[in-house]
Amino acid sequence: MISALFGLFQGGIVPAYAIIVREDLPAEEAGARIGAVLMATLAAMALGGWLTGVIFDATGSYHREIARQMGENTNFTTPLMRLQDPNATKVLLVTLAETTPVLEAAGLQADLQRAGIEPWAWVVNNSLVAAEPTSPLLKQRAAGEIAEIGSITSQYSQRTAIVPMLAEEPIGTDALTALSKA
Repeated sequence: MISALFGLFQGGIVPAYAIIVREDLPAEEAGARIGAVLMATLAAMALGGWLTGVIFDATGSYHREIARQMGENTNFTTPLMRLQDPNATKVLLVTLAETTPVLEAAGLQADLQRAGIEPWAWVVNNSLVAAEPTSPLLKQRAAGEIAEIGSITSQYSQRTAIVPMLAEEPIGTDALTALSKA
């Protein structure tokens, strides 16, 4: 029934755009203007639901909407509640030991904390320090990573894993398991 009413009203509103454009604008511009209005209408309809979800995700307000719809005495779990529960979700922040990636990850951590989500650990990926290079150039670059790794461990994370730069990327569960035991 609701779908039928929605279709009826939607079917009546779209042709009304053409009538409004024709009455308010010069006749020689009507074709182009009606096309532009209908294109904007369809774009808004296509993006409306998606954009609502983005706004709900960004603000966390879907949580309040679910609570309102389900009632006060109902036990429920929203996606945000799952993310906020450290027993249900472990969030890992992965970064490189370079200034910009560390600052970006720190900004992400601050955003997550504002949402009530505490990152469980940081992972420093492709670290030259952990790879223990022999080349003088790579040793110098590795020395530059030490300060960034120090800022991660002292300012941002109680748990930090440092993954060395490898000759080949670990692909598959066996390679990742071997990496975790190294």
